[in-house]
Amino acid sequence: MAFLSSVITTLTQTNNRASSSTSSNANYASLFTSSSGNADVITSSCTSSSPHNASHDPPPPPPPPARFSAYNYEDEYPPCTHCHNPTSLVLDRTAGDVVCTNCGIVHDEKYLDTSAEWREFNDVEDIIKNKPSSQRSSLLTVNEDLYIGGLQPTLLSSAPFGGVTSTLANSSCAKEGAIVAQKEARLRRRLVFVNKKLDKKMERMHEEKMAEAKIARDVLKKRREEKKKRAAQQLQMHGVAVKKEEEEEVVEDEYHLLVERREALLVASSSLTAPDPSTAVGASTNNPEKWSLRHAYLLHAPINDYIQHYHPSFSAEESFTIHREINMEKEALLKKLSKSTINSLHTFYTTYLRINSSLQTLSLPQLISKEVIHYYIQYVIHKNGIHVRGVSTSSSGAGDKKDKREEKERLRQQKQDNDYIMGGSLGSALIYVVGKKLGWGRSLMDVCDSFNPQDDDEEKNDEKQQVKKKKKKKRLLIKPKHCCRAMNEVKVIFPHLFQNAAAAAAAAAAA
Repeated sequence: MAFLSSVITTLTQTNNRASSSTSSNANYASLFTSSSGNADVITSSCTSSSPHNASHDPPPPPPPPARFSAYNYEDEYPPCTHCHNPTSLVLDRTAGDVVCTNCGIVHDEKYLDTSAEWREFNDVEDIIKNKPSSQRSSLLTVNEDLYIGGLQPTLLSSAPFGGVTSTLANSSCAKEGAIVAQKEARLRRRLVFVNKKLDKKMERMHEEKMAEAKIARDVLKKRREEKKKRAAQQLQMHGVAVKKEEEEEVVEDEYHLLVERREALLVASSSLTAPDPSTAVGASTNNPEKWSLRHAYLLHAPINDYIQHYHPSFSAEESFTIHREINMEKEALLKKLSKSTINSLHTFYTTYLRINSSLQTLSLPQLISKEVIHYYIQYVIHKNGIHVRGVSTSSSGAGDKKDKREEKERLRQQKQDNDYIMGGSLGSALIYVVGKKLGWGRSLMDVCDSFNPQDDDEEKNDEKQQVKKKKKKKRLLIKPKHCCRAMNEVKVIFPHLFQNAAAAAAAAAAA
């Protein structure tokens, strides 16, 4: 009996223990719930269980590590500030936050979260106000639909999407973008400029090719006609006919020679970069081709003088072809040169003629003439014009400023007079210095008089023309002082001329 009573007592205690465990689990489930809906809820509220004998029962297994755990709110934390529930605060061990399981508010944060979290996202008010969401991008009015791949920028978005930047980093990017845009615009302008230059060059090459082909056809036609005439004459005189193949071979050979000659002439006239043989070699050049003596002859000299000076080997039979080629070359050169360059070449050519006339008047040999012309071209290239200090004049009378035509004519005449005086001063200085250097010296007065115009017999008989001539002489007379000032300019550019002259004079004085 005693054994049966002990067994009944043990079974009763086991049932009480199971019922108390079930009620405790129910209390835990009612107090704590998972915030995510998927995690298990671990409660910490303690309920009293029926007394049992600890010595006879095995110890309960240890609970698994929980993500959430309840606090002792009476000692550590107050009730929830939103719903005032004293038993709903739970510690999120992963994030370090204290979360209310009743209302879902975050009561305390261990790590302050500045990024776009799910609990900060609430666009109900924005949807009601018909505005883009401002919750995920630092409270800026950003249309989140524009972002590719979802709601990505938060702290980096300091301005609306696609708007003007304002931060330091974005402002530096804007400056770099502006610099790149300026470089691209500059490069675009350069490309447009180069394209225009290439178009002009292609048009010029096309014109030259067409002119060359036309001249070649004319020359070939003329040669064939001449060959036919010669064959007819030979047939009439000797009764022997020229073979057609031999005639075509001769014509083709002459055609190729004429084409090569024409190409050389076109290259010489069109390329303004190749050095001219008549210009000085070794001078400090500003624009040597601007002062080409050949171009000056071509533009301003009679065509017969140009042929005699630059094409003396052509026969009279080819005069028609040569005249035509020269005229075409002149037209091409006039298209390329500006009006100021053409006028400068005219002054250059007239001064050259005056120097040649003075050399003939003084009866100086050909060697002196070549040296004087050589240094004259060098001086003009170095100075970029016929410029002599201290010899130009300006009229004292200003004239009637109301009459623009008279004022313009006065200025034009004044420029011509100054060019005349400077050209004569430079030519007389070069002739005097080079003649002294090579042992063909002339007096300074004779050299200056060789540049002054001589009176005609008809002008001496007319008193009015004589008065006008005297007035003109007073204004355009080349004087020794002009020659001395020009020699000072020549001495700066060609000091060796004066060193040799001084040494020769010293040697002559010592002898």
